[in-house]
Amino acid sequence: PVRLVFLVISPADHATAHLRSLSAIAQLGRDQGLMNTLIHQKTHGRLLTLLRERE
Repeated sequence: PVRLVFLVISPADHATAHLRSLSAIAQLGRDQGLMNTLIHQKTHGRLLTLLRERE
């Protein structure tokens, strides 16, 4: 099995934005079609683009 791990780093005074980011990532993890697409990406640039499109 393949696991996709996200690391979210944010300044201490931006806790709300950090929690929103974690929530969005958790929702992405439930989208099997998107997860399959992400797993098959070869470059991180395309991965970032796909994630930004989902915001």
